[in-house]
Amino acid sequence: MDVSSRGSVRLLSLLWFAGTCAAPFASAEPPADLAAAYAAIESKDYELARRELEPLAEAGNQNAQYNLGVLYQRGLGIPKSRKDATLWYRKAAAQGNQHASFALAVMYGSAKGRRFDPVEAYVWFWIAAQQGHPDGRTNMYRVSRAMSLDQISEARKLSEQRLAEFAERDPTPPDAGSTGLAE
Repeated sequence: MDVSSRGSVRLLSLLWFAGTCAAPFASAEPPADLAAAYAAIESKDYELARRELEPLAEAGNQNAQYNLGVLYQRGLGIPKSRKDATLWYRKAAAQGNQHASFALAVMYGSAKGRRFDPVEAYVWFWIAAQQGHPDGRTNMYRVSRAMSLDQISEARKLSEQRLAEFAERDPTPPDAGSTGLAE
């Protein structure tokens, strides 16, 4: 089924709202390795935050990867880059970072810089829900209203495949109680 442009605009508005409500730099006490980046973010020195986050992100720290994605997505201290934001969000999401999965879903669910992709949005909202994000399932259902039954079937298969791939890379379940800038 095709979605009318009016329905698409309403759906995108809901996704934008959901994406703006997620506070990327919450005031939770960060782990020691992220303290310098957190302090830089608090003082709005995003260039320093980027310099602190990059080596941690490259070393595989999922919270650093997620927050580096936020900096790229919003153009804070670095030129805005959807491509780089997606790269870092995907790396963090593959390690179980629910905020990164949700951010990817919002990016695919909005038309900013690329076409609306409800299948990918559904996949990432589903993954975010499986990783414990409180808004993942609700937004997955909202996206599904803009999808055909074939698209929903495809998205469900992709969702399960991606989670299986993540589990193969790291068979230990994500630590739901971990802290960091993203939480």
